[in-house]
Amino acid sequence: MSKNKLVVLGITIIFVLLDLIVFKLFETQKYYQDIAVLVTFFVLVPFLYNKIILKRKLNSIGLTVGNWKQGLIWSIFLLVVSFLVFYVIAKYTPFLNKYNLNVQVSRDFFKFLFYEFGLVLFLSFVYEFFFRGFLMLYLKENFGRGSILIQWVVFLGLVFLGGEFSWNFLPYMVFSFLAGIITYKSNSIWYAWISQFILIFTMDVFFIKFLL
Repeated sequence: MSKNKLVVLGITIIFVLLDLIVFKLFETQKYYQDIAVLVTFFVLVPFLYNKIILKRKLNSIGLTVGNWKQGLIWSIFLLVVSFLVFYVIAKYTPFLNKYNLNVQVSRDFFKFLFYEFGLVLFLSFVYEFFFRGFLMLYLKENFGRGSILIQWVVFLGLVFLGGEFSWNFLPYMVFSFLAGIITYKSNSIWYAWISQFILIFTMDVFFIKFLL
């Protein structure tokens, strides 16, 4: 690795850490403020950094079809794996008792659709864009497969930085690692994004149908 690349790598790591720290310190009181902050720190700021500082194109952060065969194959395979993982988690942990779905969402079909195709789909994209698209695909150039683990650890660090663990976040935490593999193989965030949404959507449907 050249000296210039090493300097840019160091600056980018500092940028990522500062971006996440400021995000956690930024206090919000309403939902639209939460959305604005998420978009700012996880989409807009890294997008501008990627374009202005790193001078990389859109396809470098996974906003492309990529290798669609690898994307489909690994998405299907790892979705099956994720369902098996959550079967084990549900059997040996209090996950099903701790997983909370809003009462209004669980009882109103249209509110459920808004929740899934609004909030869940939005959150899944935001996380994919920042952790897999911006962070992992940049680190992939220097760390190869190790970038999958690095982005996962950074994501877990963000979750636990808040101090309070939520079982509702467990699907995101588990699939973050698997999403890294899908994006690594396909060089695109779209497959992991849709796969994560399918996982959470299916779990929520199961939860409403059989556990409420």
